[in-house]
Amino acid sequence: MEIAVLAAIGLLLLGGIVAFAVGNRGWSIGTVVAALLVLLATGGFLYLATRLAARDAAWAKAVSDLEQRLAKARDGLGPTADGRLEPLPDVKSVAMLREERDRWSRAAATVDTWRTRSWENASYEPDGGDGPKPGARITVPRPPRPPAPAAAGADPNQPAPAPQPPLLAAGAMIFLFDESPLAEGGRYLGAFTVREAAFDAGIDSQVLTATFVGEPNERERKVLSEPHGPVTIYDELPVDRWIAFFRLNPSTDAANAYGVTARNDVAAQFDGIDDDDVRALVQAFVERFEQHDSEVSEAEWPAALQQLSEGAVVPGSFWATVEFTKSHTFAGAAGSTSREFTAGDKAEFDLATALELRDRDLVQVRRVVRRRPLSDALAAIYGTQVGPVAEQGDGGSQRADGAMTLLRQLRSEIVVIDTAAQRLDQALAATTANTEATTVVVQELTEDLGSWERDATAATGVADAFATSIDKTTRQREQADQAVVALGRELAATLARLTAEIDRVAPAPGR
Repeated sequence: MEIAVLAAIGLLLLGGIVAFAVGNRGWSIGTVVAALLVLLATGGFLYLATRLAARDAAWAKAVSDLEQRLAKARDGLGPTADGRLEPLPDVKSVAMLREERDRWSRAAATVDTWRTRSWENASYEPDGGDGPKPGARITVPRPPRPPAPAAAGADPNQPAPAPQPPLLAAGAMIFLFDESPLAEGGRYLGAFTVREAAFDAGIDSQVLTATFVGEPNERERKVLSEPHGPVTIYDELPVDRWIAFFRLNPSTDAANAYGVTARNDVAAQFDGIDDDDVRALVQAFVERFEQHDSEVSEAEWPAALQQLSEGAVVPGSFWATVEFTKSHTFAGAAGSTSREFTAGDKAEFDLATALELRDRDLVQVRRVVRRRPLSDALAAIYGTQVGPVAEQGDGGSQRADGAMTLLRQLRSEIVVIDTAAQRLDQALAATTANTEATTVVVQELTEDLGSWERDATAATGVADAFATSIDKTTRQREQADQAVVALGRELAATLARLTAEIDRVAPAPGR
């Protein structure tokens, strides 16, 4: 606009000079040439003024757009219909972003406690030994050194670098994870005890000589006999958190105050795994994960409570949000303080406690949700103490055996079972030999049975003939006995007559 006003003033000035020249000198060649030059100069001046005006408008628009973009990015403001700047609903200012960054940094620092101290990008090389416990050479690169302190004028909102973990020492127990995808061999390698630790300045790394903890099976031996990398070393096994396996999703920030949504592709990470056991574990985890934070209707509360009482689900699987209707104080246990609640206060309790408080007319149950049971890998593998621990000794606590202890017991039982199986095999072999010998005897006896049966038949015939002969002989003997008796009687009678006759003919003297 300013250029247009100056151009109009210039044109009027040139027109006045031309009119004055023509009025004083009249028309001549000089005035005509001068008039033509003035017209040409006027056209060039107008073209130049137009170009400058267009360039000025373009720069003005660029400056306006830049100011709007700057206001949008820095302050979260946007132009309205009347040209004023007002806050945009879906855009956050730099100050808001800094506040959100600090909030998430604090949340990350809180959540990151699951991993304890860790050393990344290490390499695992088996030592090639054939001892009962595999050994390995582990190379741990020195973590990047933190940058120098910020110079004057640096951004004070820039978060300070995280402290670097110290180097490992001999005697430490470490836990190794192969960070490769599971389909490419990534897995938990196991626990190792550091026997030797030395720093190699040539490669700026620490070199560890470590031994596997426990007694590996054939599958573990195969895995540990191969190199692995990159490997992450943990000072302690990671601790499960409910926020694990979640990811940020900016599109849901408006609906979710934490900007967090559940992952729906957990199982997709295990595509290509042929191990049915691993797939079954993943499927079971995905099912538990999908139920996490799902709301339980009031009609399902009795069934959930029954599952808890019967041990069908672990304690802590159901949590209730309650609102106190009356003031109540929970007495603190030994070494802890009591806690007071007033009417209107909200709190979370396990389902059994919440329903008990509701039955006592102390609270109203607002919401019941499922929660995925958390697991402690260190306790699951190596066991832990369960129960109260006294100041001196374990007190009333009990030892809960982990998988390693159970595995050791099972292996001892397997040895006993194998020994019993060997004895049974020996007994079976002896029994089989006896059975075979008995079978031979049975075959021989079977062959002799025919001869025995023929002999028995012949003997039966002989016995029958002998019996017949005995009967005949018996009858003959009876007849002979009768004849002998008759003859004896006749002999006795004859002797009696003969004696009488002799006595008659020659009587004895003295008669």
